[in-house]
Amino acid sequence: MRILFTGGGTGGHIFPLAAVGEELKRRGGHEMLWMGRGNGMEQIVAKEYQIPFCSIPAGRFVRKWTWENVRTPLRVLQGTFASYFEMNRFEPDVILSSSGYVSVGPILAGRVIGVPIILM
Repeated sequence: MRILFTGGGTGGHIFPLAAVGEELKRRGGHEMLWMGRGNGMEQIVAKEYQIPFCSIPAGRFVRKWTWENVRTPLRVLQGTFASYFEMNRFEPDVILSSSGYVSVGPILAGRVIGVPIILM
């Protein structure tokens, strides 16, 4: 089974996915890919747990007014397209998401492609 992990930003989003990935590796027979921000904690943890990683753009809203909030919808759109193309290459059987802003693009792309999504 091919499983796509997505989620990140904080340890509360990352370590549950890492634990599931560790158990799936122990059982064997699964191919995994983790999608997240290239400069995020999720990339470090994925490498530590030896789960292949794919970097995608992600946008998040900041609570106070900044120009970053103007760019956020564009970053979400970029992340959705990047996720779509990567999913067509990886062909996941299921998406496992622990949520977080980085998971918006992969979840939207998964809905378009018709991949089942599990939210943790």
